[in-house]
Amino acid sequence: VMAVDCALKTGERNDYTAVTTWGVGLNAIYLLDAWHAKLEYTDVVKHLIALYARFRPRELLVEDCNTGHMVRQYLMENSMIPAIARKIDRMSKENRADVVLPLIESGRVFLPENAPWLGEYLHELEAFGHGRHDDYVDSTVIALRRIGESSASGMFTWSRPYHVARTRWSF
Repeated sequence: VMAVDCALKTGERNDYTAVTTWGVGLNAIYLLDAWHAKLEYTDVVKHLIALYARFRPRELLVEDCNTGHMVRQYLMENSMIPAIARKIDRMSKENRADVVLPLIESGRVFLPENAPWLGEYLHELEAFGHGRHDDYVDSTVIALRRIGESSASGMFTWSRPYHVARTRWSF
């Protein structure tokens, strides 16, 4: 599963477009990649297409906001990428994040111990609620909510493990 929190301006005070890519294995969810950048619309689309080609996720979840709507619409009209709109609840960001805490607290979510983006990713998650940016948080919540919903319905089966040594992953 790949989840996108879109932004379209490159100014210093603007948010990032954040993309997280997740693998689902035997009773575990692995963060495979996290990427963020401040890009204009056309560059956001180009990077999403490249990330999709690299990971080939079953679903590309795009936050259904003005920016995300435009990106999703472009992908649907100009590619075979299964871009799915994810509506944002009227709950606060904190309450939306609380929904995925049971997955994390149950020990089912794993992060790589060494990744070039890991420090920035963890810093943003740790600063959530009082940090400057929450784009990785939004992308993570979008993905984990979908994976949680899908595993409950049987869409993502837990029968085939993702082949990564568990000792290399932690949360």
